[in-house]
Amino acid sequence: MHFLLILTLFSSTTSFKAQKLYYYPGKNRVVLVDSAIVNKGTTTLMADSIVYEVQKKLLLAFKGVVLIVENDTLLGDSLFYSLKTHQGVSFHGESHVEKGFLRGEKMYKVTDSILHIENGTFTSCDLDTPHYYFYSKEMKIIRGNMAIVSPLVLFIHEVPVIYIPFWFFPVKKGRKSGFLTPHFGYNSSLGKYFRNVSYYWVLSNYADVTFTLNLTEKRGIQAGVNFVYKKYRVFDGNLDFTLAQEFLPVKRRWSLRGFHIQNLPYGFKARMRLNFVSDKTYIEDYSETPAEWLKREMTSFLNISKSWKFANMSLLLIDTRNLDTRKLTSTLPDFKINIFNISYGPLSGSSDFRYLRISTGIIDSVETRSVANSNIRMRLPFHVFRYFNINPSLFIRSTLYDRDREGNPNYLTFVYSTSLKMSTTIYGYSRFGFGPFKRFRHTMRPGISFNYTPEKDQGRIDPVDGYGVIKARKNGSISISNDFDAKLRNGKVVNLLSVSSRVSYDFLKDEKKLGAVGLSFSVLPTLPVKLTGYLTVDPYKKLINYRSYRLSATRKFSLTWEGDTTDRRTYSIYAIYNYSRALGQKAVSRLDLKLTGNLTKNWKVRYSLNIDPAKFKIYDQSLGLERDLHCWKMDLNWWKRADGVWSYDFKIWIKNLPDVKFKKSFFDLFLPH
Repeated sequence: MHFLLILTLFSSTTSFKAQKLYYYPGKNRVVLVDSAIVNKGTTTLMADSIVYEVQKKLLLAFKGVVLIVENDTLLGDSLFYSLKTHQGVSFHGESHVEKGFLRGEKMYKVTDSILHIENGTFTSCDLDTPHYYFYSKEMKIIRGNMAIVSPLVLFIHEVPVIYIPFWFFPVKKGRKSGFLTPHFGYNSSLGKYFRNVSYYWVLSNYADVTFTLNLTEKRGIQAGVNFVYKKYRVFDGNLDFTLAQEFLPVKRRWSLRGFHIQNLPYGFKARMRLNFVSDKTYIEDYSETPAEWLKREMTSFLNISKSWKFANMSLLLIDTRNLDTRKLTSTLPDFKINIFNISYGPLSGSSDFRYLRISTGIIDSVETRSVANSNIRMRLPFHVFRYFNINPSLFIRSTLYDRDREGNPNYLTFVYSTSLKMSTTIYGYSRFGFGPFKRFRHTMRPGISFNYTPEKDQGRIDPVDGYGVIKARKNGSISISNDFDAKLRNGKVVNLLSVSSRVSYDFLKDEKKLGAVGLSFSVLPTLPVKLTGYLTVDPYKKLINYRSYRLSATRKFSLTWEGDTTDRRTYSIYAIYNYSRALGQKAVSRLDLKLTGNLTKNWKVRYSLNIDPAKFKIYDQSLGLERDLHCWKMDLNWWKRADGVWSYDFKIWIKNLPDVKFKKSFFDLFLPH
């Protein structure tokens, strides 16, 4: 708002330009007439005529006044300015300021930092007759600090919509301390509310804090403090605490949330998250985001990690609480070290170590267990006759439990297992092609594997969080995968069909050692329209146990209408059809459909549908409409669930001032309940 820091003209080199220049020595007056221009440094004053009273140091400009100070421009009918007192006034002034246009019947420059405006308006609409504007009878602008207005009236198409007796807001550029825009409306559970009565306080270049107060008619008062801090490549965090005082009945409730990321010395990195609430319905009662209502587990953790080229380390402390069941799971600590592949010639190996101390149960009644586990993996891949890939491997696990099933402390177990895999690749090309296809290629990859884990008495093991008995294994499998590709005449390769099958054999079973035969396929997997499927066959009963198919299509296209002007609209269609059926059970089918695009130049539509096409039963659907209203934007959303429950949301906001918006809750104030 520094566009009226007007001129210290004539104190140093000043240039004049006009069709006519008059000088009256007796009156010490200079008059510039017809296209008058006065320039001094970064300040330029243009008008139809300019008068300078030398002795009084009074500057007057008339008709078509244009004042340019650095990057700011002021338009007006006339302007009076005293170089002696550095005070002045402009009449019917207009200026383009940050995010909009400011107009005033009278603009008074009181000091270098204070400006008064009578009958002022502000709008971000660039039309001659704006769609909306804010009007105030009196404005006081403190440059680089804040603007104080009384009253504040929002006009839409010259109709007053909102009246606020008194308001103030910051006018600094960038981060600045000040009050934020509050929200008010109506909610069936809260009644009338006044939210986000907030003050934003900039502490430094790296931190700020927001104090918030929410007032609700039916519940009470909620206060909050949000502390945000960030320094590039050093730390980043957010701490949010809220405290609610309810009156009917009298109850005090709270929440504590936050996260912290810190780069520590020697390459260590720390991550922390806090997530605590006083009771299980606090989020439902106070969160404005429906997705938050579904969160029933609150997880807090602290993680310290470091990575090397050959290994990484992690120390994790985590606490998870279920709001409904009151189930508690906490690990204090969970320590891991992973050593990546270390190779010596064809031999390679990796290992990991983990110590876990875990507490589980219901809050106030938990059981604590601990376990230390280490794994060693070794592989020795090689080739036979260049065409066959052989990959033997060895896995060794040692586990130390805090106790066995009989309560004896420190029970140590060792288990090993081996596997052997062999595979090869066979492929061939066709000698013909047709249409757009130049050649075809068939690639077949047969494979065979064998797994062995010796049988060992592990009856004393008392499992801890997944560390338990490792069953004996002696099984093998045979698999074959086939890919059919085509090379187009333009050189591009397209996958037409992929088919794979697998069958296993368990040597330890007494009967039915042959497992189910699995078959999967994918038709045109690299194209926008593709079909995939999977089925299993019982080799003894010769029956299909399970089958599922998935057809998906993605398409983006544009349509062009020719008229007075070319209107090109882009649409996107995304559809997935799923079908599955298990032996002896009913088939399940689902169709997911999503459509986005432009109905007109300014209308955008979003539609999604989840339906059972066999029963023609709609499970979920949503519709969204978005309208560009020049300086405004409108968004309407509608949802409906399978149980028939539906809801809608409506908001309209100023594009350049997103904090100024009207939501469904605002209109609830004026609608019957």
